[in-house]
Amino acid sequence: MSRHRITFVRHGETTGESSIRYYGATDVPLSAEGEQQMQRVGRALATARFDRVFSSGLCRTRRAADIIAPATPAVSVSTLDEIHFGRWEGWTKEEIAARDPELFAAWQSAPRQFAYPEGDERAAFAARVVAGLAHLIDGHPPGEWLMVLHRGVIAVALEHLLGANGPAKVEIALGSIHVVARGADGWSAERLDYLP
Repeated sequence: MSRHRITFVRHGETTGESSIRYYGATDVPLSAEGEQQMQRVGRALATARFDRVFSSGLCRTRRAADIIAPATPAVSVSTLDEIHFGRWEGWTKEEIAARDPELFAAWQSAPRQFAYPEGDERAAFAARVVAGLAHLIDGHPPGEWLMVLHRGVIAVALEHLLGANGPAKVEIALGSIHVVARGADGWSAERLDYLP
């Protein structure tokens, strides 16, 4: 089996304050801080030679991919777009708790079964991401890949690929790098939650 390594990068801070606000389907661009975060990631990955670069269909990941790997045009894959938080788009966790206390409690008690009000259902979102990732992996030869995506998408991808070999929790901060590789025994983590 040929070596296959995927470097996942979460996009940087956005004009919508993605560090504190839940932006999923809303197409908010990188902020000046986010562009700087992606420049740091680009420097950290400067010696890597990526065979393929993928982003979601949202502008914050497309721009981030352009900054990190300008020599390799990114392919946008809409199945790897972030979850739609419905009417909670743009709210902070504190605003959700104050404005929608009953749904907030349901979300906190059973997050994997939750359906965001007027948005995506968590299980359907995870299934979409897994199917989109599998389509890419099955449809392209293995190699060195860069995937610039969103927190929720990276979380699902890492859980799917690593399974029991993965950690109990991964932070996936803005601008973080996560590297997984496939060997004879399946996928394993080479580096998780690295912030350059």
